Amino acid sequence: MSFDKKAFREFNKKLTSFYPYAYQTKVAELFTEGKNVILSVPTGAGKTWASIMPFLFAKEQSNFSFPSKLIYSLPLRALTNSIYLDVKEVLKNNGYPDDEIERQTGEFSNDKNFEKELIFSTIDQTLSNFCSFPLAISQRQANVNAGSLIGSYLIFDEFHLLDASLSMSTTLGILKSLKNLSRYCIMTATLSDDFIKFLKKNLPESNFEIVTLKDFPEDAKIIKSLLPPSDRADKNKKQVHVENKPLDAKLIVEKHQNRTIVICNRVETAQNIVIEIEKELEQQNNKTKVLCIHSRFFDKHRKEKEVILKDQLGKTKRNENVDLILIATQVIEAGMDISCEVMHTEISPANSFLQRIGRCARFEEEFGDIFVYDPKELNKLEKIDEELAQTKSQKKEIQRLNRLYLPYERTICEETKKALTESEFQFINEDASEKLVNRVMRELELNEVEIMKTAQFNKSTIRESWQACSKSYYGKLVRDIQSINLVLIDETKENQVLRNPFLFDSLGMFRWSFIKWVNEIYKNNVVDEDEWVIKKIEESQILDFSDEGDESKYQLEKVSKEAVKSHYDLTFINAKYFHYNDKIGLNLQLGKELSPYRIFTEKETFDTVYKKDTFLQHNYGLLGAFEKEFLKKKHLDYAFIQFGTFLNRPDLKREDWIRLIRLMIIFHDYGKLNNPWQKWMQSLQKAKAEQPNSNWIYIKDEPLGHTDFDKERDDYIEKAIYKKFGKRPPHSGIGALAIRELLEDWLDNEVIINATSLAIARHHGVSNLSCPEFIISDNNFKVMYELAKVVGMDFSEITKEEDGEDLEFEETPNEYILYFFLVRILRMCDQMATADFEKYIKN
Repeated sequence: MSFDKKAFREFNKKLTSFYPYAYQTKVAELFTEGKNVILSVPTGAGKTWASIMPFLFAKEQSNFSFPSKLIYSLPLRALTNSIYLDVKEVLKNNGYPDDEIERQTGEFSNDKNFEKELIFSTIDQTLSNFCSFPLAISQRQANVNAGSLIGSYLIFDEFHLLDASLSMSTTLGILKSLKNLSRYCIMTATLSDDFIKFLKKNLPESNFEIVTLKDFPEDAKIIKSLLPPSDRADKNKKQVHVENKPLDAKLIVEKHQNRTIVICNRVETAQNIVIEIEKELEQQNNKTKVLCIHSRFFDKHRKEKEVILKDQLGKTKRNENVDLILIATQVIEAGMDISCEVMHTEISPANSFLQRIGRCARFEEEFGDIFVYDPKELNKLEKIDEELAQTKSQKKEIQRLNRLYLPYERTICEETKKALTESEFQFINEDASEKLVNRVMRELELNEVEIMKTAQFNKSTIRESWQACSKSYYGKLVRDIQSINLVLIDETKENQVLRNPFLFDSLGMFRWSFIKWVNEIYKNNVVDEDEWVIKKIEESQILDFSDEGDESKYQLEKVSKEAVKSHYDLTFINAKYFHYNDKIGLNLQLGKELSPYRIFTEKETFDTVYKKDTFLQHNYGLLGAFEKEFLKKKHLDYAFIQFGTFLNRPDLKREDWIRLIRLMIIFHDYGKLNNPWQKWMQSLQKAKAEQPNSNWIYIKDEPLGHTDFDKERDDYIEKAIYKKFGKRPPHSGIGALAIRELLEDWLDNEVIINATSLAIARHHGVSNLSCPEFIISDNNFKVMYELAKVVGMDFSEITKEEDGEDLEFEETPNEYILYFFLVRILRMCDQMATADFEKYIKN
């Protein structure tokens, strides 16, 4: 279809109160034409709405093919939360369904299965879902979420912040695997021209176009965040001052006007500079408010600080009297919609530096001064003793942590500083930013390119992860885990920890920095034998099956000074030795606060009550859930269109894919018709119905899907049946074997046959590849004739008896992709129908 530019402009104006920039309109036009986009525009130029608006416009127009689900991924939790709240407010005010916009960050975990239409997620959550080790759900459910990316619109914002060898390479590997099945937008503000060209060249399967402001000079002249105040004769917006010394509290206070931001490379530096600034202000009897934010604050305090800084440094207060100095680390480096007149920053690589100064003079009619400092030499307390290392890799990590320019490389920082001393970078505008990145970052980024090419975009590791479904792949594909989660308690909180180890908030810290602290504590304190510095939680070895008594299933155990080097899990630290202050966070000197209670964003529910349904009722429930939750919401339609090209089967249309999914649903529990399975379940239902005052019903020889079950009432009945018949036989492999015959006659396509069969085999877990011995009586099989009418097929030749065998699959990448698509639908429908089959049969 032809792109209706006028309609798009008016639609954009209606939602945001502004007409779109020319580059934003071009982005929407490219998506209409079937292209994907690599968008490289400076901070504050509206790239968030440039990426989201085509999705919203497509839903409004509904006359061109585009996904109906959007997954917006960012590298930082704070950034994800900020953009989610900003976008949700605008959409909510324009009538967009409030319950279809959600965030999934680990901290906020209200959409663990990625079911909503607009999902704002951390890159960790998105990648772990597709790689089959979802962080938010159990390993048994690891194959549920990968399919959520298939047929969706995927936005990857602040792409330059991703680790080249891990999350960045994995993201590109995923896009190369998905090919045309989804739509994509990669957004960055600070990648070199060469790197952006590399992205396009290496994603040919996905049909990318590059959009930058170079092609839209008219936008550069009107984007207010890029323009200097109208009353400035020199027409410059941001001026750089290079200071050949470390951060200076006295100079920071001296240069402060209304809003000042100080960005440090290390938490320790931020904590120290807060103390120094407050002393300087106190000496001057100055009432300026000081706010500090970094990674060593509990969530409760960090959220409170984010609200303050967004209020005081956000756009709504830019013309009001504000008196605030913010000291932060890289946590505010990207995406935060805040601004200051004066910024003080330690030197960092050019791309990081440009992100930082995006928080200075960000809004219209603002001018900013940026002071650049050398990093401060580490003091004795901050340096980690290399003798603590037990292996070469540990020693290497300690050496990295002791670097003056941590977390960056010295060379790239020094090159950035050298460039900033030159006259052409005295004032930073769009041209200067582009030149700085291309000059300083080119060699580093070319090295990163080679790393990704050599690793082949982690595609083989992604495939290993699909097979293993293990969170151990997090460190191989997403993020190098070098932090440890700490909970600060004293003896008064230990009993609560034993009842629920996850009751209290935790915070993260580099492992070796923490180990250094532990050694300092033991060196400077006499720790009695009956005291503890660190403890870990372990499940008790005493299993209590009675519901009596207060025995805990957890126990707290001491962790020795030596053992902490190999400890990675949740760690409890003693408030006698560790300290916390809501001004500077976790430290070894100031404060007496403990970990606050976690902020639970959802109710913890445990399904211990099930309602009896027949085999037919259960299947009709799944078919109804598929109709109501998937087909009516049209979340699958884009994938239905694209799978024909993906699998080289253009003859398969939407109705064929719907028929395939209905067939898969009908056969997913075919194994429950197995005589031993039905005997087990019907005996259980009969035993329940025979209980005194029972309202449970048993009908002889009625093929069941589930029995009634209430853990509080009838756990002992199930144990009696178990004792009589043994373990209930497995069933999922039976349907996986049986459906192959039908699919071979109908489709004659190994990829589709294997993927569908695999989805059935693994609809209760992630590893089954076998079919047990089974025999299905004619009485049990009769229900299949009823279900055959749903798909208009003849089931009379379906096998009813087998000795059992292993199921064989090639497990090619394309098979995995289709399998993920199908198994997600099957497992989600199964969960919905099991919870309330009547809801879906009635509707």
